Amino acid sequence: MESNTNMIGFVPCSSWSSATSTNSRAKACSNNKLVNITKTKTNVKSTVVMLGNRDELGRVMVATPFGIIRRDPDTLPPMVSKAAEMSANDFTDQTRLRELELKLQENRSDKKLSALQELCFFPPDQALPLFAKTLDTSNDELARSQSVFGCSLFFDNPQQEAATMSYETVVKALLNDSSPTVRSSAAGALGYVKTGKSQTVKLLARQLLEDDDWLTKLCLSVSLGMLGDPTAVDILLPELKKYNPAILNDDTLILQGIIGALGQLKAVSALDEFQRWVNNPDRFLRTQLAESLYNFEDPRALSMLNILANDNEESVKRQARMSIEFLQERSGGKQV
Repeated sequence: MESNTNMIGFVPCSSWSSATSTNSRAKACSNNKLVNITKTKTNVKSTVVMLGNRDELGRVMVATPFGIIRRDPDTLPPMVSKAAEMSANDFTDQTRLRELELKLQENRSDKKLSALQELCFFPPDQALPLFAKTLDTSNDELARSQSVFGCSLFFDNPQQEAATMSYETVVKALLNDSSPTVRSSAAGALGYVKTGKSQTVKLLARQLLEDDDWLTKLCLSVSLGMLGDPTAVDILLPELKKYNPAILNDDTLILQGIIGALGQLKAVSALDEFQRWVNNPDRFLRTQLAESLYNFEDPRALSMLNILANDNEESVKRQARMSIEFLQERSGGKQV
């Protein structure tokens, strides 16, 4: 059975306050509050055909503080569901828009998040200014994060002015927001860019070197992989080489993001570097490495997978064997 909810792409656990300690944030990530770095095999179709604002299963895309999800409109809050069903002519009367603007000024976070979610279905000239205003004026990090992802829904809008405004608003949040929570959301949102990828890759690459927050750097790495531009390898691979694979690194989550991104980019030039990480003490990093290696039809990748398939940790072994099976399926059932 197909799920009526699907998280699109990578979404970090960006709900943590900037005041949250590094240790507790890292612990939250290691407790599976981090959506899979590259891909997770689920019962949801890997490619979903979008038919207008809906996919082939009738689901719509909606922003949350943690990313973009696909939902059956009937499962959304009543007013959000109603907005999802409205036609362009229904937005001529701006009474509801003014009501939402007032909701965004309330103290209760749930009220603001519901209003922002409803705005996802409004025309861009009505929704985007309120997303931008929230980012400029709200003290609520969750509301600002959701505004970032709300903007990303308009990245490929046919109205060039809307597409430009949505992109520039998210870039502004990445560069200027004081909260690592919001900057990491902006970094994640930019992974959804469909046009102007070269410009976005340069921006993300620069921020990967300049931003000092680990979650933001993780999201920047993952988005570089999502964008699929091979020029990102020239930034990601040198970053990976800076670390000592023989020790347990404090930046292990960043390293997992980089390894996952290099896998998505099918960076064959990274395979020799990957070999240095096969025996890293962090089982989560080794699991990520095993997952990334299924992208490569290269004897070096298979050699590493055979080592990881005999790892002491069950999760690493399981992922390595899954990757080997995947490579065999891709080769038409032949032994690889």
